[in-house]
Amino acid sequence: PSLTCAAKQKAIDVQKDRQPMPGVPETLAELQARNIRLAVLSDTEGGEPAVRGILQQLGVEPYFRSVIASSDIGFAKPAPEAYQHAVKSLDLEQNECAFIAHDVDELTGAQDVGLFAIAYNDTPSAPRDATVQHFSELLQFASE
Repeated sequence: PSLTCAAKQKAIDVQKDRQPMPGVPETLAELQARNIRLAVLSDTEGGEPAVRGILQQLGVEPYFRSVIASSDIGFAKPAPEAYQHAVKSLDLEQNECAFIAHDVDELTGAQDVGLFAIAYNDTPSAPRDATVQHFSELLQFASE
């Protein structure tokens, strides 16, 4: 088989075996139980239905109040408008929201618009207001 065919098959295999990181489903369930509004802001060409499909595969889609795809809104992170769309979808103010990521540009963009930036599985040089090593540590920031 060609390299292209092999690469496509590898992508299919990875997608079939995709699993959430340890503690993610349980933490999202607890955040939802505490009435914390959750959104996904994804830089993707696939749009909201594709992102929701991945979240469903991972068993976490019901925990998210909104799913925003960059291809649907015309802005990708770290553009301020991308974060603003996510905040608006939650019916909150920026100073009431946290943004969790690992990417330097995304965390910088979040801080630039006034979001509390939480670094998870991150690059050591990434800017942050807080760091979590395990996803369940997010619960310390969640009040009902």
